[in-house]
Amino acid sequence: MWVDGVGGFLTLLGERIVVGQPSTEGAVDLPIRADLSRRHCLICREQEGYVLEPVQALSSRTIRIDAQPIKGPTRLVDGNVIDLGQGVKIKFSQPHALSATARLDIVSHHKTQPTADAVLLMSDTCILGPNPHCHVPCKAWRRDVVLYRRDDDLICRTQGPLKIDSQATDGHATIGRNARIEGEDFAIRLESL
Repeated sequence: MWVDGVGGFLTLLGERIVVGQPSTEGAVDLPIRADLSRRHCLICREQEGYVLEPVQALSSRTIRIDAQPIKGPTRLVDGNVIDLGQGVKIKFSQPHALSATARLDIVSHHKTQPTADAVLLMSDTCILGPNPHCHVPCKAWRRDVVLYRRDDDLICRTQGPLKIDSQATDGHATIGRNARIEGEDFAIRLESL
């Protein structure tokens, strides 16, 4: 998801996310260019929370949460810093109290592939807007934009006029996986990978 004037966000919809090195087999949901295993760990959404689970317990492939080593499945809480391997640091946050969507910010020098400013683990809703509790804070916007899932559809809702792929709507519309969403003071581009 590309948000004009804000950045690019790798948006993952699955309930089980594989984190590891980029692989030509495509078996990694969150590829990080670093010295990690191809399948280093899993992040699993369970009800309203998330659990981090090591895939391999190798001494050279350590996993820590807030500097404490973990050996098995461990619940993540807002503000946790996850250390993977030799230096990958990821901040986990769940900024909005009414949404199970989480955000991962890579705070070390490592990059995702493709490169993204942050990773969104999208549950049912993703909120973009001017407030700090939004999953994607957009300070210049006047109002929130909500993306939400209903069955296999992705829907966008906001107050005010909205265009989906240049077609005007009344502020509420089903969108495709490759869509351009425009409002009075924002533009978002979705791209399937």
